[in-house]
Amino acid sequence: MILQITDEIFQYVMEQKEFEVYYQPIISMGKGRITGIEALLRASYMGEPISPEALFTYAKITNQSSELDFLCHKRALQGYGKENQALLFINLETSLIKEYLDNFDNFLERMDSFGIERDSVVLEVKEQKAEDDGLLAILSTKCKNAGLLIALDDVGSGHASFSRIVNVEPDVIKVDRSVISDIDKSYLKQQVLQAICETAQSIGATIIAEGTETRQEVLTCMFCGVDWFQGFYYDKAIKAEEIGNRSYLLKCRKLSEICRKEEEQKIEFCSGEIRKFKCIFQRFMDGIPINNQSDMTSYINGFAEKSDRIEEIYILREDGMQVSEAVMNPNIIIRNRKMFSAPRKGDYHISKQYYYMVVHRLGKTYVSNIYISCATGNYCRTLSSSCEIDGKIYILCIDFIQERLQKDKIVGCSAYRKR
Repeated sequence: MILQITDEIFQYVMEQKEFEVYYQPIISMGKGRITGIEALLRASYMGEPISPEALFTYAKITNQSSELDFLCHKRALQGYGKENQALLFINLETSLIKEYLDNFDNFLERMDSFGIERDSVVLEVKEQKAEDDGLLAILSTKCKNAGLLIALDDVGSGHASFSRIVNVEPDVIKVDRSVISDIDKSYLKQQVLQAICETAQSIGATIIAEGTETRQEVLTCMFCGVDWFQGFYYDKAIKAEEIGNRSYLLKCRKLSEICRKEEEQKIEFCSGEIRKFKCIFQRFMDGIPINNQSDMTSYINGFAEKSDRIEEIYILREDGMQVSEAVMNPNIIIRNRKMFSAPRKGDYHISKQYYYMVVHRLGKTYVSNIYISCATGNYCRTLSSSCEIDGKIYILCIDFIQERLQKDKIVGCSAYRKR
């Protein structure tokens, strides 16, 4: 592949001697078919392929980005065809945002000249290359008002993705391959993807997992809330005339069935874990010296040692103030005692779900989602419930250590939070 571009090579490409646009399918699992296609440049010089990244870099250095950008858009729109039912994803050169804005009417006329409905076109902006959030937000608003759709590309690749999602409010969010790669083996990547999915849902955006290459990556993304996929697992970039010949229904149905079975397995596993925790929690509540608060500390200390599934025990007053010292299981290893400080007697927990979800529904046991303990790094759940001691209402709380069905794979049976 050619990585060093010369003027001769660049002009050769601009003359369209060896210049093609291929389209990579974007598949909806729910629909089992192509819902979009991304136009991708394929250029060669004397039969040897040219790096698209190198070509665009050279164009930028030589102030020819506009010319190359126009040529790519022209070829993408020409190859799409008016009868195509899939959305057409076209990349915008991020360095030209100001130029797009200064010549927006001309830009629209150029798009319209191909006779393609505007609501069929999705303009992709690479999030990691955008330098001016204000201009990006203005461009997004103008495109939406004109009937075009906006996609934020490469989200999650290490830049200010969440703030830009909020400012731009894109129609589509494409999650970068750096997040998707081996996501089935990484709890933290699953956390990132779930956070992006939740943010997208709040603004009505569609998520696309880019660069999916394995079945487990696809399944894990599905558990996290993704429905649209783009990557070699489904298909490589293909010529326009091949799009109508591809069917993905059978593969999607098979994946959906695998997803359903794995989800049932995980729900069954997590339900079993919760039943165990509730049994331990009930034994704790049954043994509380309800008529003698002075015996409470020794009781908590003794109970914390009885199960290796207990990480920490503490008791709150009805107003949310902690009235007992937090008792850690003596067998638990603390990651950093200088950094971690257990909640202390006198601290207030009024902002915590395990408090306010119980205080207004007395007698009900609250079970938290899974989270990673800041103190130990363990996967945990908090169980809490109310009881009466010396005629007063208290909230009893136990942090339990959650086992994993497989390494880094509990996703799907609950949403995760770090606390």
